[in-house]
Amino acid sequence: MRPWTGNHRIVYRLGLLSLAFLLASCRTPGPSPGLSATQVIPTAITAEPSSQVPSPAQAGIATHESRPAASVKTPERTGLVPTPTPSSTPEPTPSPTPTQRPAVRLAEAQRSWEDGDYETAIALWEEARQQADPPEKIELAISLARAYARADRHHGAIAVLAGVTTETTRSEELSQAAGLLASSYEALGDWDAAIAAFERYLELEDWAAPYVRWHMAKAHEALDEDEEAAEQLAAIDLIPLPLSRRAEVLEELATVRRRLGRYDAALEAYEHILEFSTVPNYRAHILHQKGETLREAGREDKAEELFGKVLQEYPKSAAAYSSLLALDEMGVDRVTNVERGAILYHARQYEACLNVLERHLLSEPVAEAARAHYYSGLAYEGLEQYAQAFREFDLVIRRYPKDPLVADAWMSMARTEASYGGDASGLYHEFVRLHPDHPRAPEALWRAAVALERAGEWDRAAGFYRKLRTTYPSDSRAGEALFREGLAAYALEDLPGAQGLWMEALQGELAQSERARVLTWLGLAADAMGDALAASEHWREAASISPRSYYGLRARDLQRGDSLRLAPDSSPTLPDDRLDESEWEEVLAWVRGWFEESTGVGASVSSDPLARHAQALWLLDWQGEAAATCRLLRDQVRDDPEALVALARLCDDLGLHSVAISCAERLLALGRKAAADEPPRALLKLSYPTNFGHLVSAEAEGEGIDPLLFLALIRQESRFNPRAVSWAGAVGLGQVMPPTGEWIASRIGPDSYSRALLFRPVVSVRYGVWFMARLLDMFDRDWVAALVGYNAGPGNVSRWTNDQPIADHDLFYETIPVDQAQRYVRHVYENYRTYEAVYREGGEVGDGQ
Repeated sequence: MRPWTGNHRIVYRLGLLSLAFLLASCRTPGPSPGLSATQVIPTAITAEPSSQVPSPAQAGIATHESRPAASVKTPERTGLVPTPTPSSTPEPTPSPTPTQRPAVRLAEAQRSWEDGDYETAIALWEEARQQADPPEKIELAISLARAYARADRHHGAIAVLAGVTTETTRSEELSQAAGLLASSYEALGDWDAAIAAFERYLELEDWAAPYVRWHMAKAHEALDEDEEAAEQLAAIDLIPLPLSRRAEVLEELATVRRRLGRYDAALEAYEHILEFSTVPNYRAHILHQKGETLREAGREDKAEELFGKVLQEYPKSAAAYSSLLALDEMGVDRVTNVERGAILYHARQYEACLNVLERHLLSEPVAEAARAHYYSGLAYEGLEQYAQAFREFDLVIRRYPKDPLVADAWMSMARTEASYGGDASGLYHEFVRLHPDHPRAPEALWRAAVALERAGEWDRAAGFYRKLRTTYPSDSRAGEALFREGLAAYALEDLPGAQGLWMEALQGELAQSERARVLTWLGLAADAMGDALAASEHWREAASISPRSYYGLRARDLQRGDSLRLAPDSSPTLPDDRLDESEWEEVLAWVRGWFEESTGVGASVSSDPLARHAQALWLLDWQGEAAATCRLLRDQVRDDPEALVALARLCDDLGLHSVAISCAERLLALGRKAAADEPPRALLKLSYPTNFGHLVSAEAEGEGIDPLLFLALIRQESRFNPRAVSWAGAVGLGQVMPPTGEWIASRIGPDSYSRALLFRPVVSVRYGVWFMARLLDMFDRDWVAALVGYNAGPGNVSRWTNDQPIADHDLFYETIPVDQAQRYVRHVYENYRTYEAVYREGGEVGDGQ
């Protein structure tokens, strides 16, 4: 069954079909109203329909004072296909078949909206709405309103939607209009109108109800209406919500109930969270909040007990510090000074930690002295007072050699030595000499070797790697130590020695990707010795046993002599390429070739309650919530490949590309497990899509960048999610940091830069490609160096290469000192070569492994 995706998606597809006919019959396409690759985004293209915001009554919405209580509707969840409810909603009048030119304009409008060029979309949809027949005007008005809202022009959205509520009787259109109206009123801070519109939505439709009620609750809170907020929060159906959102709802419910003085009910909500939360720091936070609730209720004995539990079970958490402060306010002392100092250290209260521990050592110089000195050292280290930190760790080692903290003190002292420019390897070696049987002795040798390797002292590093693997052969790091001892020999130009060590490594039990790594390096050593035939044989074997892993691909590139510098003309055109009907059938046929236990679930995925929730959320333009809901469904059907195909298709239609990619990856993994035939090219296209390829091609052409390289970067950065925000604050498709975006805007515009622009694909792609081009200029078109610069910053690249061009890319890759940056290079390299195989080389391309 084809998934239901909303009216303007249908218009878009009709438009694309008409566009194909038009292009076939026309030699010269008409000018596009969209942004060119070099244009600065205009602040507006069309005027607002009205600067006056219609009242809720004018928009067909009951006022806040007169709104009835909305009933809580729970959809049927007993089966995958809910029983449909008979509806008396009249069928719409069939729309006349549009001519080609209007359809083309509608397709352009839809693409502009998806690209984040909302001004162009508004102009085109407004033009189409003026010319459309009445039945079509409603669909166009809803699309137009979405564009106004995305452009943060909510007065315009409200004016358009007010017309919808008076011009249609179809419940689907009325519910969309009500939900979108509510969001625009909410954005303007008109909480009464937002609540009224959300309640109107719930009268017509309930599939988005959990999130609608959340927004209603927040609106009530903004109006200081805690009774109503609590009612809405309590009415939320938690089943279709991810665990993180369930916890958020319950915690907010508990907070509101506390304000209302309903402490037992608040405690009940907190307890519900503890039933499913497994994250230690969050559990500590909730336990602390329970303690605060008991304290507010006057049950201080119970509160004291909970605060003490936080201190005992989660002493390193932020909640431990909060609980400590609460106990201090209550005049209760449940910890020793040393325990207090440790809690203060983990809360980064370094000065307070030192004061407490100093008092302890003056008053009780023997009790817990080793721990007091150890945490004093950590606090000094946190304050970057390394000499004092070194002294404290040294005191632990010399005065308390039998204390369990001695190993930690040795490791910390070595780390401190390195922090102010010293050679820590001697300290690590001394620890191993004194404590050869300690469980952390292999770790000390590993740390010493890595520190020396990063300092370029390969000979000494090799000695520590050798001692680790020969003295502690059962340690988990022994195999890597053998490989890196060979790497040290290679760096020292002892090529026969490197070959001998790597041949020894091949005798062990290695995963195919690790064997490919060793074989690739054997090839590099042979090549450096002038044995081209042996090098080619090693690289051929590496590529054959692990063809899609980083080293399998790298071996193939070395064998072919491929350069890691982009040619100046590396910018072929790359159109967007979505799967057509025959390709979806091809994927399904491949699945049925190895999956014989069909459950029939795949055909009904679009009717599954979670899918219905996701589609309703998408219609309200809550795409993040829609994606989260689809991920829940993906987890439910993760072992049913037919259902995964259906879900991937639904997500592809909804533009939820990150979830579609994850479904494709799961299908590839299931196929490998079942020893299936090579996956079809269509499935690789789904896993490595070219969404926004027209934007990438347009920008890349002017900068001489291969668009496939930048698509590989986007796949790693955001999985093609324009709304992606990283833990570090990077935004959009290209994950541009807002300060970097501001710097780029100062050079290429617009003058009216804001962080919100980075969520627009047309801006994110432009900025990302421009920044990548500057990095390529900086590093003489070395795209590996440019990738590291994009991820870790160009300053780090210069520091790691001593401001010199990369002479040996393979040695550079192995010695990148930040694991995250190395993983980034590996994944983008794999993505890039897979994109080339899927879209440029043809033939069998494997499955990315």
